[in-house]
Amino acid sequence: MIQQQTAPTISTAQPQPGTPSSPASPPASLPEPQNITTDSNAFTNLATSLKKYWVGSERDLDAICKAFQRPYVKGFDNKIPKNGILLIGENSRGKTYAVKCISELLRQKKTFRYADVSILDFNDYAADTTNGLFLSDLYKALNETSEAIVFENVEKASMPQLDIIYQLLTEGTYKLSQRYMMNNGSLIQATGTLNTGLISNLGANGKFFVFTTTVSQAKILSFLGNKIVKELGDIIVLDPIMDEQIRNLTYTLCLNMANKCRDHLHIILDFDETLIDELGTHYRSNQGIRALANHIDDQLYDPLTEMKLQKKIGDNEKLQLSYDNGYCIVTENHEVIHTSVYQKDFNSMELEDVRQELAQVIGLAQVKEYVLSLENNLKVQQLRAGKGLKSTNLSMHMIFAGNPGTGKTTIARIVAKYLKAIGVLSSGHLCEVTRADLVGQYAGHTAVKTTDVIKSALGGVLFIDEAYSLHRGQGDVFGIEAIDALVKGMEDHRDDLVVILAGYEQEMQDFLKANSGLQSRFPNVVHFADYTIEEMCQIADVTAKAKGYKISDLCAEGLRQTFEKHQIKGKNDSGNGRLARNLIEDAILKQSQRIIQNPEDNMELLIPADFGFTEQREFDLEKSLAKVIGMEKVKKYIRSLNARIKVQNMRKHAGLKTDNTQTLHMIFAGNPGTGKTMMARTVANVLYNLNVIPSNKLIETDRSGLVAGYVGQTAIKTRNVIESALGGVLFIDEAYSLAQGGKNDFGQEAIDTLVKMMDDNRDQLVVILAGYNEDMHNFLNRNAGLQSRFANIIEFPDYTTDELMKIAENMYADNGYVLDADSKTMLREKFAEARLQEKFGNGRYVRNVFEKSINNQALRLSGTDTISKDALLTITKSDIQEV
Repeated sequence: MIQQQTAPTISTAQPQPGTPSSPASPPASLPEPQNITTDSNAFTNLATSLKKYWVGSERDLDAICKAFQRPYVKGFDNKIPKNGILLIGENSRGKTYAVKCISELLRQKKTFRYADVSILDFNDYAADTTNGLFLSDLYKALNETSEAIVFENVEKASMPQLDIIYQLLTEGTYKLSQRYMMNNGSLIQATGTLNTGLISNLGANGKFFVFTTTVSQAKILSFLGNKIVKELGDIIVLDPIMDEQIRNLTYTLCLNMANKCRDHLHIILDFDETLIDELGTHYRSNQGIRALANHIDDQLYDPLTEMKLQKKIGDNEKLQLSYDNGYCIVTENHEVIHTSVYQKDFNSMELEDVRQELAQVIGLAQVKEYVLSLENNLKVQQLRAGKGLKSTNLSMHMIFAGNPGTGKTTIARIVAKYLKAIGVLSSGHLCEVTRADLVGQYAGHTAVKTTDVIKSALGGVLFIDEAYSLHRGQGDVFGIEAIDALVKGMEDHRDDLVVILAGYEQEMQDFLKANSGLQSRFPNVVHFADYTIEEMCQIADVTAKAKGYKISDLCAEGLRQTFEKHQIKGKNDSGNGRLARNLIEDAILKQSQRIIQNPEDNMELLIPADFGFTEQREFDLEKSLAKVIGMEKVKKYIRSLNARIKVQNMRKHAGLKTDNTQTLHMIFAGNPGTGKTMMARTVANVLYNLNVIPSNKLIETDRSGLVAGYVGQTAIKTRNVIESALGGVLFIDEAYSLAQGGKNDFGQEAIDTLVKMMDDNRDQLVVILAGYNEDMHNFLNRNAGLQSRFANIIEFPDYTTDELMKIAENMYADNGYVLDADSKTMLREKFAEARLQEKFGNGRYVRNVFEKSINNQALRLSGTDTISKDALLTITKSDIQEV
């Protein structure tokens, strides 16, 4: 936005020899226009005068003064700018302030009518795609009572804006595409009006155009292009401030403070060399003069104000400022008082509050340690800079990687406050967004939207949740546009913006690999581990108390079992803090229903019934196995597994050594239809009821569910399937097919991923591989990695004829049918004959016979008008015979 800044009042009195004077406060109103002169004597000794108020090298002072003198020597046309000047220098180098000082000096010499300077910052027009705001501000600047316009951060200008500047530099005017009129300080289109004061063009009005930038000379000249560079009268690259200049600057600022103490506090200050030396070490080239002035105010002027308020010093008292293991004041009575005693360090109070808030967060020990280390890193860099050693501007941008509910948003909010308290950020607020807040719906909209979000986050932390969603492949044009705008915003505002990207561990790793520009800008990856069961119980207790409830001690075991069942390692969407919060909220809802029926009950207490914790019946393995027909050898293995786990638990409770290395991964080898999938469900149920795995879920898959069709996707596909099975049993049917592809087959990638994730999640996953006997043995023989991990090979024999009959009778009965005597005889004969075939289907064959016999019965009865109930129930010999 445009700023018209009143020039500093520069005294014509001579300062003390060798000591620069200090600008006083600006005047209350603009000076009246006066007759001007173009006498070249006005520029005599101008550099010497400027040196009293602006710190720079002799070369800088001479170059800036000559840039303003140039049009008065060369001659000028008041229609076009008197001169185009490019000032290149470090941030806070005082580029704009130098123009203000020269404007005031030239006004005193009657060369300028006005001392004020108009300022336009191109940072303010990043989202101004129509240039409406820019044109309004430019029109006002061109027509204000100022002799010079400073265009700050010219490297942020858009091409259309540079075209406008170019036309003003070359022609002195820019023709507007439509007619406008001023309304409330802004240009608006004047459609259908007969107003004679319409605006159709902008005029340069003979002002000085000064462009400032912090980027390198080569970069800015390339950006501006040959056309504009050719129209510039002066390009000045300011020298870095040298030690002697810093000392002069420090003296000037101290003198300014002494004058302020005289005028406002009515005390007389003097200062010695030790103070100047110490204050000089706090100058930072990337922060400039303003930061040093603020430091002097914080450390000296504010404590002096407090001392005056507390009547520790009186009117007209003479004080000596010095440095002796801290800033101190020596009174007329030779009393030494350290200013820190009277310094109100609100940041310290704020920092302590943030530390306490961080300490109250449950768990996350490593995360807390990292947050607290940020202050130490900053202090070390400041100490290095103070000793003249090379310091590093540490990147504070971070990646928060972990599952939902692990406290990433909470820690981000604390980090924002913490960075403000230690002086990294100015406001310390948290701006939380997702892809939807950054990505637009049409071309060009995304950059504007992202830039607006970045502006709203300045001074604080921009927290982008599920940040990996910004990159959905090379075809995601809008996502890439958002990332580009984000990277640019981080570079433009590196001193007052911290960006935190959050998301799942693996997805964030993949996201950074896909964009090298982001990877280099986010060196700090903070890993958020899932909460332990003990921490989950604490979170539940704290959540309940925050809502005004107390959890009964009788709920302790039920809560632990619930958390053990759902707090599954891996990609956990519904666990951690969210699980605890949802559990408490559901319990409160059920408690309210209970209280309505029993108003005398304790309204603050949550009891087991509110959580749905009921007394569980003991798991009956034999009852579960009885449902399975045949497979006596398989059942024997399941019984032995059950017995071993029980004995290990007994040894554990007795304090004896237990074997935790037992592998539970299994091979189910046998023909199709021998009950492998059914037995896998029984295994999952047994392991769950024995607390070996947290859930009894069974995830069934095969090669097609694991192997993708192109490079790099099989590992992702396999990982997703395995993650969905964590906490339960993964059953891979026809697993041998993973190794039956050619040389470049992706099946091996699936096997490698499976082996790694089995090792990484050995306490969260049981894998069962199934397939034909011979194929499964060959599969293991060709893969040593799998062979060592599947010690339990269980053979599933073909069903006997009697077992097939039992399966069939159960199947018919379960579906409401009855086999007559002849149909049973016919069915037994078919099963006995089928068992002799090479590829007998076992249980699948029984299912096929059942389906076909039902169809045959329906066809047989379809020609009968009246059908009895018995006829509808009965399967006859003819129904079986036609199968």
